[in-house]
Amino acid sequence: IDMTRTGVDDAAWASDGSLYYTRESTVFRISPNSLDDPSADQVILRIDPTVDGAAQEIAPSPDGRQLALTRITDSTLVSRDTSVWLMNSDGTDLRPFISGPNSNGDGDGTGDNLLNPVWSPDGAWILVRLKSPNVGATFFEKGLFAVRSDQANYTLSAEGNTAQQVKVQTLCF
Repeated sequence: IDMTRTGVDDAAWASDGSLYYTRESTVFRISPNSLDDPSADQVILRIDPTVDGAAQEIAPSPDGRQLALTRITDSTLVSRDTSVWLMNSDGTDLRPFISGPNSNGDGDGTGDNLLNPVWSPDGAWILVRLKSPNVGATFFEKGLFAVRSDQANYTLSAEGNTAQQVKVQTLCF
């Protein structure tokens, strides 16, 4: 039996026994009864890398209804600009969840790395790791940030003075 999937960036189990994985700019779902058949892998999302970047890390919610994923929107030799996005587990409703204060996608080396989304056991929170750039940008200490999962399109901010900003000081562990 050949169960090999090559070029996989990340993979995670869902509560229903499905396995989700990312490869290049595509998110796949493997149903529990077809793990030994790579031809049965279902494409649930294909991202155009020339327009929307690439999908990388993936984390199914505890109830299996949503996926959090890391999207790379700008990558250079100096820096990567990544943010966390949410979508339904069937691949619909892809939407921005949270980005860093320097996320601009302009290739200037000042992008943020928001990485490793992890859901709380009750699905109410998503933990993300921030690795800020080293040159020419607003610098926050590397850290972990918990954000309510019912939020959308938020930006980490030192001030937190608008409805769409998450204040860094109140979320840093």
